[in-house]
Amino acid sequence: MLINDILKTRPDKNQDGTTAVWKLKHLYEICEKLNPSLIIESGTFTGNSLWLFKKQNPSAKIHSYEINYGGLKWKDDTIKYHNYDIEIDKGKYTPNDNDLIYFDDHQNQEKRLLWAYETGFKHVIFDDNVPYSHLEFFGMPPIPTISMLDFDNNIPEYVDYFKILDYDGSNPNGRNGGQNYLTYLKIK
Repeated sequence: MLINDILKTRPDKNQDGTTAVWKLKHLYEICEKLNPSLIIESGTFTGNSLWLFKKQNPSAKIHSYEINYGGLKWKDDTIKYHNYDIEIDKGKYTPNDNDLIYFDDHQNQEKRLLWAYETGFKHVIFDDNVPYSHLEFFGMPPIPTISMLDFDNNIPEYVDYFKILDYDGSNPNGRNGGQNYLTYLKIK
């Protein structure tokens, strides 16, 4: 099945406040390349990205962390749901080199990146990687973000590289003002 056909069946058709279609396409492509056996998502909200992870990697062990599952529009019994902050489970996982962690939780990205590194993840994705110049689009942005660390020449040495993923222009009136803050990081 093609990605566009898959996305037509997503649980939340909204483009704002959840993982938008263009971001889901990036997540799909990354999972296709990595074929992770473990996927962790911190910040699930309505469940669009979680749903996509399950669609793309049906045999992967998937863990969801969300403080409030009240907005969840989709659930799967094979996914482990954690109704608390991911920090509590530091040291709980032993990821393989192809496994993935996705942060969409609006928390300090420097601390989240360190958590992923110390846990052993090599592939990390952050949503809402807001630069200093666009803070006005967010009521509660994560601080600092990866872009802020980069601006301050403060990207940790354990990061091999990072890339802000291309935005396709499909949601110019969204809360991000049509900007893309979805960022992939490869850890050494």
